[in-house]
Amino acid sequence: MILALHTASQPYSIAVFTNGTLFENTFHATHAQSESLIDEIEILCKKANGTLSDITAIGLTQGPGGYTGIRLGITTAKTIAQVLNLPIFGISTLEAFVKQHAVGTNTYLVTLPATRHDLNIALFVSKNGPYKRLTPDFTCSPQHLETLLKKFQEPIVQLGHEPLHANTLIRYVQECLKTQQAGSYKNLQPLYTHPPTSVF
Repeated sequence: MILALHTASQPYSIAVFTNGTLFENTFHATHAQSESLIDEIEILCKKANGTLSDITAIGLTQGPGGYTGIRLGITTAKTIAQVLNLPIFGISTLEAFVKQHAVGTNTYLVTLPATRHDLNIALFVSKNGPYKRLTPDFTCSPQHLETLLKKFQEPIVQLGHEPLHANTLIRYVQECLKTQQAGSYKNLQPLYTHPPTSVF
């Protein structure tokens, strides 16, 4: 059973995948639900006729995003991984949005709120499906972003306003397991962005 957690931005999304069947719950978390994330996971495992002990691998968004949500997701996932000795794989929240949507040939701009005045941002390009980064994750003001985007002649697809579904993270974990990537809870850290000195 693979467990996937997205708590870096609202709505939260958790999913388990077992025996070819996906069980997913995407919801706008209240404070109480945030505090009882492990309970939400146990409920989903029960729907899949399993328990926490049936989990074999974990995937999650490790930021950027909301500080509380990132900390909650990473703490919960690392605890489960440590107790059950499981591989765990983290992905940038911004990259996860592209993984969810990348098709054909497009340039993607992913934005999420960072502070009252700044945005978390990353740019990607896909060519017939596979994608690559054009920038690291970074923060800047909407005004600065507008200046940066003038460098691009081609249309840009903007992502980040729609829900990010945990089933995307299930696929990510499957890819990591297939390529035999190491996934240790000891190496998993939150991803917080800082204003870059130079992006382009």
